[in-house]
Amino acid sequence: FFSSRQVPVPRGRGSRVCIRMGLERWRANFSGIRTVHEAIGFELFGAIDDLWRDLETNELIVADYKATSKATEVTLDADWQDGYKRQMEFCQWLLRRQGLQVSDRG
Repeated sequence: FFSSRQVPVPRGRGSRVCIRMGLERWRANFSGIRTVHEAIGFELFGAIDDLWRDLETNELIVADYKATSKATEVTLDADWQDGYKRQMEFCQWLLRRQGLQVSDRG
């Protein structure tokens, strides 16, 4: 991961890897980022692959790496990729519940 040092993220467009307390825990599948949803009384959690910081807005950017092999351009437009979008949005929501400023892009 690029998080071991403060280096520009490849193709990150003005982003740097965010090194912050809790990142290793947030990456762990069985601990992750946790929050309790008071209305339903459930604890919800999810793990992230990496966390970047937008150098212009100072917002956090959730990075979720996927391994894809395609002869054409990689997009998120296929129906089967909706789960990828939901996973990203859920992790963004979890971080916002921690009181953090999180970008809509990921």
